[in-house]
Amino acid sequence: MIPPTITARQAVHLLTAWRKSGVDLEAAFEPLTAAFGNDPETPFRRSVWDAFNAHTAALCTILGDQDGWLDWFAWECDFGRRAREATFSDGEKLLVVGPADLLAIIWSNGDGTRAPGL
Repeated sequence: MIPPTITARQAVHLLTAWRKSGVDLEAAFEPLTAAFGNDPETPFRRSVWDAFNAHTAALCTILGDQDGWLDWFAWECDFGRRAREATFSDGEKLLVVGPADLLAIIWSNGDGTRAPGL
């Protein structure tokens, strides 16, 4: 459901900035991974991703994402670089490739159908 205190434009702006921070973090870790390996439990890597996960949790609260769609978009859709299909309860399908698509899912009606105008 759409939170009454935020507009779609504001939400897309927040999602776009969140997506960029995740993509930028992954890019910043590439040279470190080549040099030091890909162990996600190293203190530095863990502290950085813990901060990103806290950002994600805060954004979920702000946007009313109670179903984990931001995590799904980040990890299953690779921040929109790997398109995935989502299906609303009425059978309507949506190819999720960016923040506006993600917002349409988060703000679907309580019955699982797309909210008007999204």
